[in-house]
Amino acid sequence: MVEARVTLQPIKGRVLIVHEIMYIRHQIRHILLGAGVRDIVEPAGGEAYSTLCKNPEGFALVIDDYDINPSGLYLLKTLRGDPGTPPALRTIPFIMMLSNADTQTVSDVMNAGASGIMLKPFNGITLLKTVKRVLEKAY
Repeated sequence: MVEARVTLQPIKGRVLIVHEIMYIRHQIRHILLGAGVRDIVEPAGGEAYSTLCKNPEGFALVIDDYDINPSGLYLLKTLRGDPGTPPALRTIPFIMMLSNADTQTVSDVMNAGASGIMLKPFNGITLLKTVKRVLEKAY
């Protein structure tokens, strides 16, 4: 059996995970903790934007789900386009999790400014490769 490993450079800042299903948030947290990420935040539903705005320079990455309420696309568009968004958050790396990879959805997400897309269901290697690629591109 071949063991596949993905190593991440240390992430300078917090990682915000947004998903309505606690199990999926915890799965992402567990995978990131195993890769050495220690500062992870899971805001309560609908509080992602306010959580980010409380310490905009303290966050390094957002991982959000497209299908939650309010939608991940709404948060992404707010971060990228709202004049009230702190400057540090306007370009924060943003990974959108998608259940449906139809062309229109992918186009909408990328046009809104996502840094990367991760399809569900996912595994640890997929998550870490996506995080690594997005952070390498951003920094």
